[in-house]
Amino acid sequence: MTNKPSKPINLFDCATSQKVIGQENFLNAFKTILNHGGYAQGPETRELDQKLADYSGTKFCATCGSGTDALTLALMAWDVKPGDAVFVSSFTFVASAEAPVLLGATPIFVDSDPNTYNMNPKDLENIGFFSVEEIFPNGNFLVDEDGITYTFNEYEIAAYVVRETNVFLPYAEILYLLKKDSPIAKLIDN
Repeated sequence: MTNKPSKPINLFDCATSQKVIGQENFLNAFKTILNHGGYAQGPETRELDQKLADYSGTKFCATCGSGTDALTLALMAWDVKPGDAVFVSSFTFVASAEAPVLLGATPIFVDSDPNTYNMNPKDLENIGFFSVEEIFPNGNFLVDEDGITYTFNEYEIAAYVVRETNVFLPYAEILYLLKKDSPIAKLIDN
């Protein structure tokens, strides 16, 4: 066994794309985009969005230019705003913390479970969250001025496959469970 790849992995492999769809089709598609100038959010992007929405059985789809854009868009859909806190796994790429910051929210890093690489429920308790013995996290926590929303699915399979379940916990019902000096408690007007 070697730690060297058997062949280079190109970021964007035009040669393989041309082999799959044919060089003439590839060049024609490229020329079409160059001629209308809609490199992002052009007609081809709208067509792809619709095909992906149809395939996944959803009403809408919005493809993004980067993972950071996708995470920021998701947080915007959740109406994350300045002053909110977003739990972020410590085992992640920088964009996971950057997206909340771009919206003025505060990322709160949560240690990862070494077996699952998901957020560790015990670390949530340590930073002032509540006991989560019967909840199995998949990394989707949102803290805002009204409470905590937890998105999960019972099998811990990607939410887009089995659909997610949202649990909203208003502060009025869980305030007594939070530690007084926790980062979350500091965000709540008592």
